[in-house]
Amino acid sequence: MKYLQLLIFLLLFSQISIAQFDINPHFGINSVVNSFSVDQVEFNGKVGFTAGVNARIGTDSKLFGITGLQFAQVNLLAVDVDSTTQVGLGTAKMKWIKIPLNLAYSILGGEKIFNLYVQAGPTMSLGFGEDEAVLPSFASVVQQKGFLLGWNVGVGVDVLFMTVNANYEGNLSEYLDMASNNSNLWTLTLGFKF
Repeated sequence: MKYLQLLIFLLLFSQISIAQFDINPHFGINSVVNSFSVDQVEFNGKVGFTAGVNARIGTDSKLFGITGLQFAQVNLLAVDVDSTTQVGLGTAKMKWIKIPLNLAYSILGGEKIFNLYVQAGPTMSLGFGEDEAVLPSFASVVQQKGFLLGWNVGVGVDVLFMTVNANYEGNLSEYLDMASNNSNLWTLTLGFKF
């Protein structure tokens, strides 16, 4: 089902006419903002990483689109909160392919030398694999969801051929089945413009 959703998204997006576009490979770090729990295990955000490529479409105007594919590994420290000593259980490493579909507006600049812009839009996340690095007795609570739908807002700065982005992603559902609340993610990336 998740692959069908991805195929439909890519087919629809490929119909958009492209006036001018830039390709932006990027890499960076991420971290879950809030903690959440499943049963007696609490998950807290640790620093993870992200890498991918974005396409900026319609960059010849102040209003332009940004989409792409990015791999994100989200790291969560698992702690047994039912214990009186709060025993650390290890790190759960969740892997996602994220597909943002953002609309961006150039606030300052917009030229080839300097640009400051804001962006916002929906994000689809396709989960795959899970590293069960927690204790085997608690592995049953680490059930990563296969599909997330969320929203994101961010700000970016371009200087010459480099770009820096800070992004906040809010999810409309939980990362893990039976989690106590939704998880939100900060991402900071450094990239290049071609």
